[in-house]
Amino acid sequence: MSAAVYAMASDTLRDRLRPLCEADLEQVLMWRNAPEVRAVMYTSREITPAEHAAWFARLQRDPTKRTLIFDADGEPMGVVNFTRIDAASGEAHWGFYVRPGAPKGSGTRLGRLALAEAFGPLSLNRLIGEVLASNEASLRFHRKLGSEREHILRAHHRDGDTVQDVHEFSLTRASWLRARAADERAHAFSGDAS
Repeated sequence: MSAAVYAMASDTLRDRLRPLCEADLEQVLMWRNAPEVRAVMYTSREITPAEHAAWFARLQRDPTKRTLIFDADGEPMGVVNFTRIDAASGEAHWGFYVRPGAPKGSGTRLGRLALAEAFGPLSLNRLIGEVLASNEASLRFHRKLGSEREHILRAHHRDGDTVQDVHEFSLTRASWLRARAADERAHAFSGDAS
């Protein structure tokens, strides 16, 4: 699988997204199995190394999926998944997480790069995210990045004895471009070059 590497630089940092590679698997599995990450995933049980390896093998053959590592200042900091990539409709779903203990602001940095990847190299017109109702941080995060809640899927997800709603968010390329232009104007006006 190949994916464009997208980098964003400022005076103080260098962030990038790069394709997940085999050398990342052990670290990503540790992050994914951390209790604070598992708690907000559709699959909240621990993933075995064999399951993780099988997932990676399937990923290599599936053109509708891309998994990228978010590197911040040269250090792996998170994961972005694009799934259900449909070139005909220009739509895809996404999911993401930062590693446990990531510095404050890492998620926003990851999110901005992921959106640039989605609406740049992936040429998407619409990006869709699903968030468990209990994941308040992700609900706020989607709104912060400009996504709009489109639906609440009532009692959509069952995990053991727990059933909860799922919020579906989306962001269009046009909305993202407008927000990005406004953000750039605000930074130019304030003299902030980052």
